[in-house]
Amino acid sequence: MEFQALLPKYMTETFHAQELPRQAQVSRINWFENSRNNGSETQPEKQSGQTITRPDQAHFENGLLNSAYLKTAENTTKNSVPAVVKFSDAIKSKDENPKDGNSYQLPKLILDGSIITSAPRILSQAAKEAQKTPAKDLPPPAIAEALAKPQLSEKPQTADKNRPREVHESPDRTPKAIDTRDLKEYLHGDGSGDGNSLPPIAEDFQRLGLATLAAQEKADKLKPQIYVSQRTGDSRHPLGSKDNPFQTIQQAVDKAPPLSVINVGPGIYKEKVKVGRSDLTIQSDPQNPAVLEPGKGAGGRGDAAFSIGSDINNVAIKNFEIRNFTGTEAGIKVEGKNISNITLAGNNIHSASGAEGIRVYGRGTTEESRVRNINLVSNKVHDLNLGQLEAMPINGNVSDFRVIGNAGYKLNNLFIDAIGGEGKSPNKELDQARRGTIEFNYADGISSRRNDTYSREPSAAGIYIDGARDINIRNNYIKNSDFGLEIASEHSKLNASGIRATGNIIENAELAWLTRGGEKRRPGGARDSTVTNNLIIGNGKVQTQENVDLKTFHVKDNDVFPTITQVTKMPAAIAQLIQARKNGR
Repeated sequence: MEFQALLPKYMTETFHAQELPRQAQVSRINWFENSRNNGSETQPEKQSGQTITRPDQAHFENGLLNSAYLKTAENTTKNSVPAVVKFSDAIKSKDENPKDGNSYQLPKLILDGSIITSAPRILSQAAKEAQKTPAKDLPPPAIAEALAKPQLSEKPQTADKNRPREVHESPDRTPKAIDTRDLKEYLHGDGSGDGNSLPPIAEDFQRLGLATLAAQEKADKLKPQIYVSQRTGDSRHPLGSKDNPFQTIQQAVDKAPPLSVINVGPGIYKEKVKVGRSDLTIQSDPQNPAVLEPGKGAGGRGDAAFSIGSDINNVAIKNFEIRNFTGTEAGIKVEGKNISNITLAGNNIHSASGAEGIRVYGRGTTEESRVRNINLVSNKVHDLNLGQLEAMPINGNVSDFRVIGNAGYKLNNLFIDAIGGEGKSPNKELDQARRGTIEFNYADGISSRRNDTYSREPSAAGIYIDGARDINIRNNYIKNSDFGLEIASEHSKLNASGIRATGNIIENAELAWLTRGGEKRRPGGARDSTVTNNLIIGNGKVQTQENVDLKTFHVKDNDVFPTITQVTKMPAAIAQLIQARKNGR
């Protein structure tokens, strides 16, 4: 499947901030600051057909599959037939940006031959205007909005009645409804695995994440290549070449020239590597990864398999298996001040107790010294006995982070956790993870029922926002967890705010699919947030706790279905991935 072609522009353009013009970085920062002060990024009250504004346009470049969209409009007849215009035709205009600046009309996104993502009522409103409007006059497609705001029905529909009609390019083709067998197999797998294999949705999420790194990988091929191997070379006088490689990863990190790519050969490395230099890529073969065991008996200067500390920039660590790291602080640790442009991708981190999988802590006291531009992409974190730790915490003075395509399973506490107020930064005003994106992540079986430090009481969430702000949570799949999403704060006078959760699928949460606010013993709160257009399967409970500003925290237009076989709508991004797999792309 060609996942690079499926990526919306915003997912590729923001990954390597060092390659962005400074103006673009400042614009993005200013946008999130304005969002925090003036409301959510997409005003929840606005409906399709109204003009919205974003800091950057994210148009289709090659089209997201063989898709189509309709221009929405008011005052159209109820029974008119929707007209369909291919994205490939609609994007031929040379004008990349609308003439009115960064404003455009929000289109409806529809899949050919599979599913509609709008209620029939909305489609009928759009039909007449769409038929009258030539393709060249249609607004530019906004895939970022289609991903960020999937068009789910306003009310759940039963499997037997009011099933949405399929939209085709040819009116002669017979419409058909969603095939829930496809959805079930995509979310759960075919049932033939050994219990350790991931379902198709998790595999596709991982590939989507890795596709965002294509430009970086292309650039890495042009850099100096350094080699590490346990099998060949002169151990007394290694040079880092293929014929005479370094014997340890730490040796390569210490001696490689700047802008090098360190290629680590297969084998088991009992090392705790301290990455004390900038401008390095450290990687192994994803098909035959090197294994790091930094636990008991391992040597090295770090306190994790890889440790990245203060004043380090432009480092990537990719495609390692990290296991048996009990006794360390984490599998991979990014902690300190003035750290930027770090990519951790394709790593398989598992089998440890009392240590976090991937830790990102910002210790800086100023905005300039924050940890920033952190990319956690397509990692697997599983089989960890966490105690009261988290699998992937982002904590303290950290901004502009992306958590995309990761999988967390068999964890006995929180999976992804964006945190503020714990004192990781001495500056209370900046001790708050902020301006982040959490999307296309897979979580399964996140539960503290196997955790003695919580007396085996269920309390773990797949994604937890604890006092962080300005976070987009979209197109994730969370199943069989104590809570699906938790947007809260455990610290007095600190709110989780500016959180936008949309397009997520949450299945069979034990206690509630969403919980918000603080508790009496942990009296933080939540405000200025929007949770909308998510698909809920099973438990439809929303738990509202203490200190929630109900005037600014909106929960609406989420579809709830008792079982997966009764689902009649799904988020557009997930539907398109299913269709892509069926089409063999």
